[in-house]
This record gives sequence, C-alpha cells and structure tokens, in this order.
Amino acid sequence: MSKATKENGAGFFAIVGGLLRPYVGPQVPTLVTALLLGVVTATAQGGALTLLIPLWEDVLFPAAEAAPPSGEDPAGILARGFQTIRDWGHAQTTFENPELAILVLVCTVAFALAVIGALSAWGFTLLS
Repeated sequence: MSKATKENGAGFFAIVGGLLRPYVGPQVPTLVTALLLGVVTATAQGGALTLLIPLWEDVLFPAAEAAPPSGEDPAGILARGFQTIRDWGHAQTTFENPELAILVLVCTVAFALAVIGALSAWGFTLLS
C-alpha cells in the first residue's frame, strides 16, 4: 500500500499517485511512445497540408512579378522553406518548366509525409 494517507497530510494527487504507481509505472514507456507517435502523425498530416501553399502560389496561380524580399521574415522557418522550394524549382535543370519541378517536389514530399503519417498512426493505434 501507499504511505500517503490523509493522516500524514498528503494531498489528493499524492494519494491517487501512490495508489496508481504500481499499475501505471510499467506502462509509462508505452504511453510515452504512443504520445510521440501521435505527435509525429499530427505533424505529418499538417505538413502535407502546408505544402499546398507553394503549390497554390507558384504552380496554380504564379504571380506575374515576384515580390522583392523584405528585410524581415515574418513567417520564419516556414517562409524560408517555401523560398527554398521556389529557388530549387528555378535552379534545377531536370525539368524545363520550374512549375513542373515544384509540382514534382511537392508531390514527392507530400507522399513521403503520407507514408510516415500512416505508419506512425498505425503504431499509435497498435499501442493504444
């Protein structure tokens, strides 16, 4: 039994934690793994949807004139990632059309994220 009781002044959470520790303790690695797999699944799903932004802006509706980059980057790492996709699309030599190159890159990365998300969702379901 637990040593935490109302008589020695322990709080409610200490009492409940003491009672559950023998049962939950062995399951902590499984719980942490399921939590991490859930985070990977959500990130992969969100990342695939985020890739629609460069696809929309650079392939479907490209701007006539690209806006010059400002001194500040308000979106941070996400905007730098999109700029990297644009730069690669215009610098590559495999495809004649940079829009086609961007389309192929976005579809390839979205497919990889879908596979990673599906595997992590399967693992999450298996563990929970």
